[in-house]
Amino acid sequence: MALLVDSFLTSIMVLQLYRPYILRNYAYMYCKPLLLFLNNIVSKMADNPDYPMPSPSLAELIEMLSILRRSIAEANNGDRFKIAFRDQKKKEVIKLLDQLAIYVKSVGKENINILLSSGFHLRKANFSKQVLGIITNAKFKRGKQSGQIVSQCDAVKNAKAYNHFITPAPATSSSQWTVWGTTSIEHVFDVTPGQEYVGYITAIGTDEQVSTSKRFTIMAS
Repeated sequence: MALLVDSFLTSIMVLQLYRPYILRNYAYMYCKPLLLFLNNIVSKMADNPDYPMPSPSLAELIEMLSILRRSIAEANNGDRFKIAFRDQKKKEVIKLLDQLAIYVKSVGKENINILLSSGFHLRKANFSKQVLGIITNAKFKRGKQSGQIVSQCDAVKNAKAYNHFITPAPATSSSQWTVWGTTSIEHVFDVTPGQEYVGYITAIGTDEQVSTSKRFTIMAS
């Protein structure tokens, strides 16, 4: 019995030591490798059943891919304004990929095959030190003033940040999500009165783990 228990505990330790997470190596790529990386992401995400509603949307990714490709080509003549424009688009691509990585992590959890199918690169990390708690008492409610929706949840153990998401209903694969990253468990969105919205919250752990709430639908007053 002791041997079985020891084996079981050893298995748990191995799982804790080798949980995968998404590498942010794209943030340090030059423009052309970044273009190839984004093109691969678009190819992998298109018609991927594991990621039916990517956020940002596939349309946004394709549009940014086209813009980055064009800006790289136009900057080849050495014009400093076009180079500055290209570099700005590179920053926007990285920001877009950061947002997509959050979505991929929330869907893929710790399933290596699903995570890899997104096109992102993975690295194994030790998450055993601080286990991220789950989101509890998440809610979306009308604010004190017309045209406001408040998202909130209880504080999550070992969370270093929260992302509050909202988009007009119904949420589809082409929905444009508004994302507010913060250390606060609450955020007030300015919205259109009479419009129905869909929202959810993610908590980000100290080791980049992600916990995701269920989705909520609410009519703005």
